[in-house]
Amino acid sequence: MGWEEMLQSENLLTLVILAGMALWTFFRSRSFLEGRKNKQVHIALQALEAAVDATYREYVRMLKENRESGKLTEQEEKEARRRAREKGVGLSRESGVDLITTLGADYVDLWINRLVRKLKAGG
Repeated sequence: MGWEEMLQSENLLTLVILAGMALWTFFRSRSFLEGRKNKQVHIALQALEAAVDATYREYVRMLKENRESGKLTEQEEKEARRRAREKGVGLSRESGVDLITTLGADYVDLWINRLVRKLKAGG
């Protein structure tokens, strides 16, 4: 079979179409997975923000109000962050997202610190 016959064969045309469809599917599924990951990160961050806010209302505010200096001890700060982390894990789990896996175990505490600073700044 020569090149001219191969270029006119149905098998080559089928192969080209299948390769094109495979490439299209690959790129579409990749964008779908990226969009899904972004949605999970958004849900995880919303859950963590709600957890930080709830921890402030339920735990931190009471301690600050009952103290002249209005400040928490180092141990109380650690406890507040622990509570926020646990509450965030629970809230994100209710939405079907694993907070630790989605944000990364090493970054959850960094996000909590960032959200605490945002809350303190009134934003």
